[in-house]
Amino acid sequence: MNNDQLIAHLAERMGDVTSNAEAASMASMLEAHGYVGRDHNGGFTVDTEAVPERLWFELLADVCEMHGEEAAQ
Repeated sequence: MNNDQLIAHLAERMGDVTSNAEAASMASMLEAHGYVGRDHNGGFTVDTEAVPERLWFELLADVCEMHGEEAAQ
């Protein structure tokens, strides 16, 4: 999948109120934890179901906190 598809997939998984910026932040965090990879065509691969639930909610809280602070500024 390309970057836009990755962001759309994560936005859908994160919930209806997710912005593209929040989904992009989540993609970066998941990549740092090894859950986002690259396929042989240079596209992205992601298996959100493989992410441990505790980690998913920790990252989601971090994304919400980070973007909440940006929105408040």
